[in-house]
Amino acid sequence: MRILVFKGKSKYNVLRLAADEVIEGFEELGCEVDVHDTESDQDMVIGALREYDLVFSIQAIFFTSMVRVGETSIPLMQAIETSYIGWIFDDILSHYERVEQAHFDNTALLTIDKKGVEAAYSLFPNCRNVHFLPHGGFVSKTRNEKDIDILFPCSMGRKLKMEDFGIHEQIEYTMTEGVLKLIHKNPRISPRSAVLALLRESDIEESGDLLWAFSNVINYTSYVAEYECKERLLRILLENGISVIAVGSGFEELKAEYPKGLRVIRDADISEVVDLIARTKILINPLYPVLEEGFHERIFTALLNNAICVTPGSDFLEEQLGDRVQYIDLLNLERFSEQVKLLLDEFDDEKMVQKREDNYQWALRNHTWKERGKQIVEGFLNGTWM
Repeated sequence: MRILVFKGKSKYNVLRLAADEVIEGFEELGCEVDVHDTESDQDMVIGALREYDLVFSIQAIFFTSMVRVGETSIPLMQAIETSYIGWIFDDILSHYERVEQAHFDNTALLTIDKKGVEAAYSLFPNCRNVHFLPHGGFVSKTRNEKDIDILFPCSMGRKLKMEDFGIHEQIEYTMTEGVLKLIHKNPRISPRSAVLALLRESDIEESGDLLWAFSNVINYTSYVAEYECKERLLRILLENGISVIAVGSGFEELKAEYPKGLRVIRDADISEVVDLIARTKILINPLYPVLEEGFHERIFTALLNNAICVTPGSDFLEEQLGDRVQYIDLLNLERFSEQVKLLLDEFDDEKMVQKREDNYQWALRNHTWKERGKQIVEGFLNGTWM
């Protein structure tokens, strides 16, 4: 089986490294793989795609590609008869135009949010072959000594205004206020679901075009909810004397307030971050759970590197992972610092050591990027995807 992988740009090389490890899964199953790197390679000869059994990319970067046929342009997937799979790593609405193109029999779209499958079919009536496939995790190539107590591997960002996201109309201001109220009341709801709930309350029929019209609201409220979650968790730790190593940018204000408690590592790429996680006892996954029914790669990466993952909970995570991770109750943060201190105290207890090893072995069998590569090929060959 021959596979062509489109490999695109990625901040901190996260998706590029994920693509490399997915390819390892392809190759382990005996597939012949070629890579077209959009950062360095020359333009692809479109006709050459016919030589492949499958064309794959993370973020479905070729889904909006058009091919000139006579006087008209038609989608690449319609012009060249082979099979195409794109894997979306964000909220599915962030790639509205790509989702719209997922309506050919030879095309499948994978999403890391199980709710995204439902959203794609309900909001884009012509959609076909949309399926859930969760993130994978990274494994450090070295098993390091655990010399980092608390790691906060996520950029802080900066406070932004609604106008920074293109929100200018009164209806957008009203929707933004309503979404934030819902999120503060129920941190387990995503901004997309909050917008849909508010539309239903107003007896407005939902549609892809209408949801797209509120995409700036969804993007802004996602950003605000994540920023608030990061800041609250980090402040609680620092105010209670718990030292933290943060990885990323935007921590200047907090660093000035807590010069001894907060150490910041800037501009680390994903390989460096994974090596830091391998040295870490407790990883704080400080993201408001925008994925209502999905995982984040940091969860699996923590387990794959023998660290304890502490993350905001969701019904989905608790059902799928049970006590493999520790959950933060965002509506009851009074015990958060004590929760972290207790986990540090128990880190080297025999029972905890065995539990971490069990989690590592479980994640290694089921949740590496290489395993995801195998699942993509197997799903293609057995007809699951299309």
